Amino acid sequence: MQAKSGSTIFACILYYNRMGKKYEASDLKSAATTLKDGGKILLPLDTGWCLAIAPQSEEAAKDLFFLNKKTAGSNIVLLTDNINRLIYYFEEIPDLAFDLMEMSEKPLTIILNKARRIPDLLIEKKQLAIRYYQDPFFAALCTRLRQPLLIVTAGSNGLMANHPDEIDESIKASANYIALYRQDETLNSREPGVLQLGPNGEIKIIKE
Repeated sequence: MQAKSGSTIFACILYYNRMGKKYEASDLKSAATTLKDGGKILLPLDTGWCLAIAPQSEEAAKDLFFLNKKTAGSNIVLLTDNINRLIYYFEEIPDLAFDLMEMSEKPLTIILNKARRIPDLLIEKKQLAIRYYQDPFFAALCTRLRQPLLIVTAGSNGLMANHPDEIDESIKASANYIALYRQDETLNSREPGVLQLGPNGEIKIIKE
């Protein structure tokens, strides 16, 4: 593997600083190790704090399923920093889904059919929601795992949690690790729009 030049490394550091979102290597390592071991982590996203698991974790999927019911049935979402990672989890993905994710200026959740390689209790009728999200910590986490994450909101009653203090204590207790990343911030979370794509390209707007 070719080593990065000093200028490339410096450019990466500047990128993270301009984003205003720095993270500790030890925090990333702990979060990744927890997920690889089949655990659950709490981490901040553009839609608030969420509980996340690796897609193939059967035991953690049970907790995610019951948490989803507790939080007023908010979507369980397959969240990725790289849309190409999604192909493994669906028999087919319409080109329109890729176009919508890449062009959307706000968080956008898209519900697709023919999901696979996900614990069965999380894909009722083979449907699964997906979302594209770019952030330094999340992207580094997906890169370490070489896969996207399954997430559900950690807020109560379907509401978004903008700060760790707003996360229900029972949800905190269910997590095996809570990311240190952005814990000292109050997030400016955005409610995602939700679309459902049918097998023949039909679009159903669930939430604008």
